Amino acid sequence: MRTAKEHLAWCVDRAMEYADNGDMTSAWASFLSDVGKHEGTEYIRSHELAAMAMVSGIYNNPRQFRDFISGWAVAS
Repeated sequence: MRTAKEHLAWCVDRAMEYADNGDMTSAWASFLSDVGKHEGTEYIRSHELAAMAMVSGIYNNPRQFRDFISGWAVAS
């Protein structure tokens, strides 16, 4: 089993595959779904309201998205 830090890195990488292809809806969905799959990262799902920022356009581009989700990896 991966450590929480390893799992989170995998979550970020997987979500960025979508973001880099311009599919921000799938990027958010992937990230929020994947972090819930490990007990060490499931707490991040409690911040799903941050995903609402996508709707407002704040995190609606790959660079802003990468900065946001990469911040979780640094904070963990």
